[in-house]
Amino acid sequence: MFSNWKLSYSRLGSDSVDSNLGQNSVVKGCEKDGQNLFSAPKQRNMACVIVTVCGIAILAVIGLLTAPNAKLRNNVDQVLPCGSSSAQAWARGCSFDQLMWSWYPKHCPHYANDEYLNVQDWKFYSDPYTKEVVDSTNWTKVLDNEILVYGERGEHLTHCVYMFLSLGQILYNGGRYTQRYIDYTHMEHCASILLEALQKDVHWHDIETFAGRVLYDQNC
Repeated sequence: MFSNWKLSYSRLGSDSVDSNLGQNSVVKGCEKDGQNLFSAPKQRNMACVIVTVCGIAILAVIGLLTAPNAKLRNNVDQVLPCGSSSAQAWARGCSFDQLMWSWYPKHCPHYANDEYLNVQDWKFYSDPYTKEVVDSTNWTKVLDNEILVYGERGEHLTHCVYMFLSLGQILYNGGRYTQRYIDYTHMEHCASILLEALQKDVHWHDIETFAGRVLYDQNC
């Protein structure tokens, strides 16, 4: 395949280095048709282009290999802005939103969390059968997911009411919100259990509500 190319070497004599320096080199190499590949200007330019392209390719490969690591670090910070423990969350300036059962970065509003907390002093249980209440000494373990807890039905329904109220505040104020607020599966779940509870109301069929006048001034 490379029969037209030949490599020739000349031995450096200890007594004739200076006299032969202009005529010979250690490697005359890569000669074709009696000409040195790097002797002609065009061929030298081509060699420079090849070396440059190879260098760019190497740098590109290095960039591709290192970029995913940097991207992964950024993604971790974005996906877990409050870390993965209560200690990390506090250290990053996050606060716990009990309504949505989530840690929030300091720039995220809590919307109806305070209203939900003010309804009553909610209790949570480590076992739904023994009804053992989780006390404040174990609350850190709850926040670290070391203890899984259960709430009462009333707490569940109240959560849904104030979750929908939070959505109203988001639409009205146009503020920031976390993804769980707009999880439609969660909305459907809350709507379903609220309707189920309301249908059990003994006053369900009472006639008590004026429907109001039909509006013609609405637009979107």
